[in-house]
Amino acid sequence: MENKEHQNLDKFSKKIFTEAAKEKPSFDFTSKVMSQIEATYAEKLIYKPLIPKAIWVLILVSLVFWFSYLFKNHFEGGSGWFSSLDLNSVFSNFNLSKSATYTIILFGVMVCVQVSFLKYYFAKRSQV
Repeated sequence: MENKEHQNLDKFSKKIFTEAAKEKPSFDFTSKVMSQIEATYAEKLIYKPLIPKAIWVLILVSLVFWFSYLFKNHFEGGSGWFSSLDLNSVFSNFNLSKSATYTIILFGVMVCVQVSFLKYYFAKRSQV
């Protein structure tokens, strides 16, 4: 009984699919869909910096005040924060070989190059 019902449903579904006309999209269907997608993508993509300009200004002003206070008290009074530190004795026995120096310099240059390439890559990717 169940097998007979299954066969009837199978015949019915085959008949429906053969009789139903296949829909064909219009000639410019893809371009219309892509233009709608681009329009919605363009609306959503708004550049907003991670740190607003007001915060950068606040950081810069606080750093300027901090450095001016530090240098004013250090050079005028002679009893600044760094007067008790003797950095010459700490770095007196510190020597780098030429290869280590070149390695550090090359590392810094490569970091700068990679940062510029990544910045270009992500800027170009966000324009698409």
